[in-house]
Amino acid sequence: MASQNQRNLFFVVMFFIFIFVSSPGFASFTLSGSSYGEWVNPVLTNSGQYYSISNKDKNGGGKKTADFSWGLAADTPFNNKITYDGKNWNSEVGNPFLVGSMTYRNGSVYYGDIEKIDLGLSINFNDPFNNELDLVYNLDIINTPNTTYNPVADADYLSFGTDLNKVELWNNGVDTYWFQVLGFSSDNGNTLTTHFLAPEGQTLSSGLYGMVGVTSNPVNPSPVPLPGTLPLLGFGIVCLAGIKRNNWLS
Repeated sequence: MASQNQRNLFFVVMFFIFIFVSSPGFASFTLSGSSYGEWVNPVLTNSGQYYSISNKDKNGGGKKTADFSWGLAADTPFNNKITYDGKNWNSEVGNPFLVGSMTYRNGSVYYGDIEKIDLGLSINFNDPFNNELDLVYNLDIINTPNTTYNPVADADYLSFGTDLNKVELWNNGVDTYWFQVLGFSSDNGNTLTTHFLAPEGQTLSSGLYGMVGVTSNPVNPSPVPLPGTLPLLGFGIVCLAGIKRNNWLS
């Protein structure tokens, strides 16, 4: 009889664990959406218009990309080029996700070096937000003189010149949801930096990662969804009392 009561107690405990874990307050919150980017406002180091911009990245990943190229090819068969390709994404709140990919083709060029350019980034959110963030990030382009003839030592850098601050996304009066660009990563978001380099004469790609987070209002914290579980709690107490009574009678 004691063994049967122990089994009953085990099932009741497991039942309540399932109820509390699957209740709305403990459910994982998953978001989805897409991004696209465009290049604007290039700042030239030298006089002349040795650059080209083609902004076709409107489909959240695919063959259409936003391309920015500059300079007259010198010791390489190609000039410099940066490509942004926005991605469709799906992630839980608080987890980094791939916003888009950045590719830097580093050629040796005459004239037309660029100091900086702006990346206009649009982040589209599906349910429950159903809105779009239009952000602008300044990117510095550090052109290293090709004096060592070592591809890594002569590498050029692409670096954020804008602070990567949180941007408010949605406020329901209790919680504030925000979006933040975290930086570049070449290992699936495990390591994040505000810059990446492309060796001379080579092409390097890196992911651009972001995250949606939530900050609760300390004055009015999120309510714990207990009312819906109170009847189940009462039922569990009755079950436990019944088990204890049977054990006493036996």
